[in-house]
Amino acid sequence: MAVPIEFEEQLIEGLQPIRQFAAAQVLFTFMDLGVLDALAAQPEDSDALGKRLGLDPHRLHESLRLLRNEGYVVEQDGWHLTGKGRRVRPLEPWYRLLVGSYAQTYRQLGDLLRDGSRFGTRDGACAGAGSCGISMYDALPLDIRLLDRLPAALTLVDIGAGDGGVLAELCRRRPELAGVAVEPDKPSMQLVHDRMKHEGMSDRVRAFPGTASEVHELDLPTDRAVCFLAAFSLQEMLEQEGDDAVRDMLRHSVARHPEAHWIVVEVDYRPDDDVLRHGLGLAYYSPYYLMHAITEQRLDTREFWCGLFADAGLDVVAQETTDPGADSTGLLMGFLLRARSGA
Repeated sequence: MAVPIEFEEQLIEGLQPIRQFAAAQVLFTFMDLGVLDALAAQPEDSDALGKRLGLDPHRLHESLRLLRNEGYVVEQDGWHLTGKGRRVRPLEPWYRLLVGSYAQTYRQLGDLLRDGSRFGTRDGACAGAGSCGISMYDALPLDIRLLDRLPAALTLVDIGAGDGGVLAELCRRRPELAGVAVEPDKPSMQLVHDRMKHEGMSDRVRAFPGTASEVHELDLPTDRAVCFLAAFSLQEMLEQEGDDAVRDMLRHSVARHPEAHWIVVEVDYRPDDDVLRHGLGLAYYSPYYLMHAITEQRLDTREFWCGLFADAGLDVVAQETTDPGADSTGLLMGFLLRARSGA
């Protein structure tokens, strides 16, 4: 049978996701193994680079060839990063989250579609580290603007602290801040301990290996203001324990600490909105929405969250979203909350 002349064009178009899949896997692997960092420091041939990093030189060379074809590296007296290769290096947190943590989740999609009672698995430590790294660009500036409304001498309780990166950065910027990192994932908790030791903050930040529903067990200082920070963690409690559990946890936290504030950062759930056809909507939020539908997490709308806060007896004091230079979609929501007067 003769192949239609236009078949090759259809083949090229149809295989683009596979091309991007392979490139994403190689890029994340090179980020994780330090290959991109090594080439950013100095050009090097495959044999020398493989020997220095403990990698098979032949397979390294073939992987570099793929990235050469995609424009990330060139080979001339050794391998060099191109401008495109250098620009992708700071995006490591997005690759760590979407590829390092969730590639295994997408591979489970067929089973999860057949059985709606199951949830996909992920690499929790990669998810936490990736999320914290991304937050440096989007959620952290938002957190800072909301914290600027509160006293400087503050105990900040970071619920779902991931690798502790956001909490460490906030402590670095605010010398009077004391931190508590609440994190249920054991590998992530080890990353918190390692980071705080490396940053010299072990005396300012203590770690609590628990979940959001267990924050009432924390023994917090009574001589300074308290703020609870939940960035992308209430979405997990919402799916795993239900709406009422989130309401009760919020209500009990301010019952025990009546002057406490909450900063809640979540993603607005607008899957049918035109914003999902925005460049970042397609590149990030569309896969982000899917991975939350198939793992034990639940996204919801701004209206839902505001209603839940009100039902828990909390007022929204202020709202923020991301700086347009980092994310112009407006999908990231930051709320500063406190107990309703007389509630």
